[in-house]
Amino acid sequence: MSGLYSVVFKWAPATYHDNEILSRNVLCFSSRYDADEFYRQLQTLKYNNAQFMTRLSRSSPQFWTYDSNHNGDAVYFLFKWQLMSNFKNVVTLLNNSSYQAYMYSLPNLVTGPDWLSGDTFFIRNRRQPNLYWWVHDTHIHTSEQRRTKFRIQKTPGHDDTTIAGSCKPVLIRKDHVHVGVVTETVTSSAVTGGAQFVSIRDTKNKSNSLTLDNKPYLWIFGELLQQKVGVRWGDEIPEEKGQMKPLLVFMPNDGGDEWELC
Repeated sequence: MSGLYSVVFKWAPATYHDNEILSRNVLCFSSRYDADEFYRQLQTLKYNNAQFMTRLSRSSPQFWTYDSNHNGDAVYFLFKWQLMSNFKNVVTLLNNSSYQAYMYSLPNLVTGPDWLSGDTFFIRNRRQPNLYWWVHDTHIHTSEQRRTKFRIQKTPGHDDTTIAGSCKPVLIRKDHVHVGVVTETVTSSAVTGGAQFVSIRDTKNKSNSLTLDNKPYLWIFGELLQQKVGVRWGDEIPEEKGQMKPLLVFMPNDGGDEWELC
């Protein structure tokens, strides 16, 4: 997922400040993934043994608010003091001051939900957004007419500590996640016996087709959406009994496509 991705980052102190209305920071990232990873790191960033952001929240993927002991200049200091230097090649601050009264136009405006752990999503193809993941009889297909909803849950990890007031973590590429189906959106036969988690079919000949299982499968979030899951026709895979339908298949050598949550 490449291109430009912008975020409005507004200073919103707990008590009103005259300069609050002038805080119009715009961050420009090389991708949505980079933006969300920047946000996650910012949640735990410390400076002089104190939390750099005393409050950090997001009302949408591209509108964040914050408060800090450094007031409205906190975003400027992030860059001046190189507090997030590992992101220097993927983000820039478009404003050179938080007090400028004009705004830039935002490229690549996102419509759809924030990618938060524990929420439910449809999954569609980035190049052909009319193609959705659809579960049928424990197989997972692409379809233009039907779609299944999935719940994506981050598993506990070493970076779960966040600042006070934060809720569900935004999902980032390195997260380990479980992917389960929302049962109301699949046929009853697909979840027979408790098979509700997206997994990779375990066959002797390694068909690698995606299926439902009753045990959670540990996915890496970035691999789930980026080039590790592709499509093959069922009749090309002997283990799938010649189904004349497109099947989602795990492709470990980057033969897959790009997908997005919506």
